[in-house]
Amino acid sequence: MAVPAPDYGHELPTGSDAPDRLEQSAYMASRSPTPQLHTAELAQVLPPMTVQQKTSMSTSSRRSGTPSLHPTSELEEEDNPYMMTKSLARRATLLGWFDHSNPNPAENPSSVCVAIKLPDDAYSFHPAVISPGLAKAIKRLDETAVVALSSRVTARTIATIATDQKSFVVESTSARIPVIPTLDDVDVNLTHYSRACIVLDEKIVLVWSHDASGLLNIAHDVEMQLGGQSPRISNLTTPRISGRSTPLGSLRSDELQKPAIASLPVRGALDEKQDIYSKAVALEEGEDEDAPDLEQNVAPRPALRIHAVKISLAIMLVILTQSLGVARLLNEYMWDGGYTRFALVEPMEMD
Repeated sequence: MAVPAPDYGHELPTGSDAPDRLEQSAYMASRSPTPQLHTAELAQVLPPMTVQQKTSMSTSSRRSGTPSLHPTSELEEEDNPYMMTKSLARRATLLGWFDHSNPNPAENPSSVCVAIKLPDDAYSFHPAVISPGLAKAIKRLDETAVVALSSRVTARTIATIATDQKSFVVESTSARIPVIPTLDDVDVNLTHYSRACIVLDEKIVLVWSHDASGLLNIAHDVEMQLGGQSPRISNLTTPRISGRSTPLGSLRSDELQKPAIASLPVRGALDEKQDIYSKAVALEEGEDEDAPDLEQNVAPRPALRIHAVKISLAIMLVILTQSLGVARLLNEYMWDGGYTRFALVEPMEMD
């Protein structure tokens, strides 16, 4: 007996503009407050580790007879930069990175987006309508994938940064994230020593990567650092999140959008090491210019003149005694005119 396949046609809009209406409805749904995602759902938002996992998952679904809810595979999305841009934008929306964007993208350009470089060196943006300054800044970076995000965590951190501050120091790793006033200050040199920057005027964070599939992982790592949490990814260039050891596995959904509580200071050598780091950072930023120079202030030493005088007198007495003995022997020699008298010393018993 043949089992009819389920019909999903009534769930999708018909017509040539069906994909556009789907994207518009998904984008309008992203204007709502940040959705609460469970740990199991976050594994679907962030990209998987390898292509083999995707193949095994699709093979198991075909063997079980379960119909696939995603007719377009992720391999096809990676080949098509336009579809990859939209897919990353949806995941960024679910992660709460597009909360502070404009509610009406048709009238007001968006200040957050996902951009992927095309083969002709142009960029595919989603949302398609973004501010001209943001588009120019992304083109100046000249990276494969860029995301401009603004979430509750980044907004709370940017509010604590001073206007004249040059960088944001992560206390857990002592890493520095550049801080720039406006998008006009974005330069390609930023990509040589960092993977993100904070824009104070627009209150956004720009994150870039040379691999589009690892963009969301890097952005999530940067957001954790801005929120005060220690990143659990060792590779700082293109970190990946696997299904077995994911940094989101030990976090609840309500903890993703709030910073972690600062850890208590550790006594001993670790505390001294942290003090050295803080002093070095203060000297680089010029915050401790009036501090006294310890090398110029020599520690006071106790005066040892009395002890030196005593030792000198003792040495002088020894020299004087030896001199008197030698003078006595010379007088005996001069009186006797020979060494015969000195022979009397031999039979004397030495007690």
